Amino acid sequence: MERSPSNKLKTFLIAYDLRLTGSSYERLYKAIESYPTCQRTLESTWIIKTHNSACEVRNNLAEYIDANDEIIVISLSKNTEWAGLSEAQSEWLRDNLGYE
Repeated sequence: MERSPSNKLKTFLIAYDLRLTGSSYERLYKAIESYPTCQRTLESTWIIKTHNSACEVRNNLAEYIDANDEIIVISLSKNTEWAGLSEAQSEWLRDNLGYE
């Protein structure tokens, strides 16, 4: 995984639609899990912290999806709210998005 020159950790939401049933996306999941700080928040949604840019994350993960799949990488900030997540997921979000 290539590292951008920025030393500041950035937080990104990764969401995807994987269209091929029966296709193995284990390589995609492993690539996402390779980021030291990651949390699967919903079935097809993860949040990661990395020094990489959104473009670098997208390029890295795009290698592991099929031509008809879709993936999006969105920068997150403290201005984030949620409902219905487990206590563990909520705690992870508070800890990693800088909530007090």
